[in-house]
Amino acid sequence: MDKQQLLSLIKEKAQEGTITLSEVKEQFKKNETHLDDTNADSSTSKLSYVLYGIGALIALVGVLVLIVTYWEDIGFVGRIGVTLGIAFTTYISALCMKEEHSVLSSVLLIVSAILAPIGIIVVLRNFNIEFNVQTQMWSSLALAIIFCTAYSYTKRNIAILLSLLFTGWTYYTLIDTLFPVTGDIAAWTTCIVGIAYVSCAYLLKEKNIDTDINIFNTQSIKNILYILGTSMTLGSLLTLGGIFDLIIILPLFCAFYLSLFIKSKIMLGLSALFLVIYIFKMTGIYFANSIGWPFALIIIGLLIIGIGYYSIYLSKKYIENKSQKL
Repeated sequence: MDKQQLLSLIKEKAQEGTITLSEVKEQFKKNETHLDDTNADSSTSKLSYVLYGIGALIALVGVLVLIVTYWEDIGFVGRIGVTLGIAFTTYISALCMKEEHSVLSSVLLIVSAILAPIGIIVVLRNFNIEFNVQTQMWSSLALAIIFCTAYSYTKRNIAILLSLLFTGWTYYTLIDTLFPVTGDIAAWTTCIVGIAYVSCAYLLKEKNIDTDINIFNTQSIKNILYILGTSMTLGSLLTLGGIFDLIIILPLFCAFYLSLFIKSKIMLGLSALFLVIYIFKMTGIYFANSIGWPFALIIIGLLIIGIGYYSIYLSKKYIENKSQKL
C-alpha cells in the first residue's frame, strides 16, 4: 500500500466514524516516543562500547607496566596471575555472557588473546625454555584451537578473526621450521596468508543478529580481513624483483576486478593505492637517475589523478548501485 492509498483509507475511515483525529494523533505520539527511546538506547550503547574499549586498553597497559616495572618483585605466581590468569578469566567470562552483551564479550576475547601469548612466554621463560620457532608454532596452534572453540560456543565474530590471526602465525612458524622465512620465501608465505584471509572474508556470511551499531558485526570483520589480506598479498608481491616487476600488474588488476565482484570499497581503494606504489617503484627503478625523472613525475601525477577518478567511477557504478538494488 503506497502513501496515497493509505491517506485515502484514513480519510474513508474518518468519514465513517471508525477512527477519530485524537486516535491518529495518539499513534503519532507513541511512534515519536518509540523513536526517541530507540535513539537514546543507541547513544547509550555507543557510549558503552567506547567505555569498554578504553577500559580494556587501560587494563592492558596496567598489566604491561606491572610486568615490566615489577618483574622480579611479583614473582612467578604474580606474573602468571596478571597474564594467563586474567587471560583465562576474561576468556571464560566472554563465553558465559548472553547475546545482549556481545560487544563486551568480544572485547574480553581480545584482551584474552593479547595476554595469553604473554603468559605463555612468562611460563616458558620461568622453565628456561626458549620461545623459538617450534614453541611459537605449538603455542599459536593451541591458541587458534582455543579461539576457534570460542566461536563454536559463542558465535562471536571477533573469535573468527582471532583464530585466523593465530592460524596465520602457526602457518608462518610451520614454514620457518621447514625453510628459513627470508627474502622471497617470506614474500610468498605472506602472499598465501593474505589470499587465505581474503577468501575467508568472502566466505563469511551475514547473520540475522548483526546490527549497524555492533562494531564487531560480520561486515566489520570482513573489512578487517579484506584490509589485511589485500595489503599482505599485494605488498608482498611488490617486494619481489626481476620478472615479477612485470607480472605483478596482473594481480593488481585482478584485485581491482575482485573488489568489484565482492562489492568491497575497501579492497578497491587498497588496489588503487598499491597500483600507485607500483608506479612509483617502477619509475624509481628506471627513471630516477635520468633526465626523464621530472617528466616521469608529471606522468605519475596524472596517472594518480586518473586512478583516483576511475576508482570513484567504478565504486559508484559497480558497488554502490548494486548495493542499492540489493
